[in-house]
Amino acid sequence: MELALTGVNFLTTFHPLAAIMHTSHSPLVVMGDFNARVGSLHAGQARVSPDTVVTTRGRRLLEMCDTLGLHLLNGSKFQPAPARPRYTSFQVGGSSVIDLALVSEALLGPQVAAPLLLDTLPLLPDCSDHAQLSLVLSLRADSLDPPAPVVRAPRARVRVPQLGPLDRLLAETLRGATGPQARLNAFYGRPWKNGAPLNVYVAVYTTHGETPYSTAAVFCGPQHASNWASRVPGTGSDARAALWAALHVVRITDPTRTLRIWARQDYLARTLSHWAAEFARQHWKCAHADLLRPLTVLLKARAAPLR
Repeated sequence: MELALTGVNFLTTFHPLAAIMHTSHSPLVVMGDFNARVGSLHAGQARVSPDTVVTTRGRRLLEMCDTLGLHLLNGSKFQPAPARPRYTSFQVGGSSVIDLALVSEALLGPQVAAPLLLDTLPLLPDCSDHAQLSLVLSLRADSLDPPAPVVRAPRARVRVPQLGPLDRLLAETLRGATGPQARLNAFYGRPWKNGAPLNVYVAVYTTHGETPYSTAAVFCGPQHASNWASRVPGTGSDARAALWAALHVVRITDPTRTLRIWARQDYLARTLSHWAAEFARQHWKCAHADLLRPLTVLLKARAAPLR
């Protein structure tokens, strides 16, 4: 089985940001999944975090924040105390804080009518394995006028711990580790055919009444004979509906044609590419095992890849 696993290198994003910040004094907000763990180290604002790990990407992120004058808000005074102990990413291997909010110096000055408010919202497991971040800004009415240059107050440079012996040992170990594509091939088998691609679109809907239930739909094209919709058996959830739809698609499609399943939720891709092998090792002691297990069996039998 072949899955396209791509990631965004946040370092490439900061190069144009550096140019913007040196030519403009407008407020700037940068939020998202940086896949960088910074522990309780700070960039501009004192902060605390339930995540005690500091990774190499985290060190580089803090160094860039220091260079650009960006402030890290997670766990700072701009986040309510009840939200500070919350993790943002929940994976099989553990939880972490890698979804971060960074702001420029301008948003801490007189342009802001009220203090910033960052919140880490409760996890919605049927939608994602990351918690959402919410940032409330209250700008003054006259802040839309061309802003005056912001004079940055001097601040202590970030003291980022250097790589220690254990960091170097881990780096050497990871260089020889099996890559993600090789691990997928080991679990699902390597595809040996690459027939004409088939694009299938999946949609799910879950009611949230006293007895929630879900429906799933498959769209292969206008008036296509394989278009399909069905109520999902069992307890209603978007995650279960996505698995139910994928199981139907894999059952009815030609196993020698490359299959592309398009779904709004990322649960399906993450489950099949990251979690399924671990669930199998745990003898399928997981949610929706009655759908996930037969789905992986069918995927292993496919001659063409799923993308």
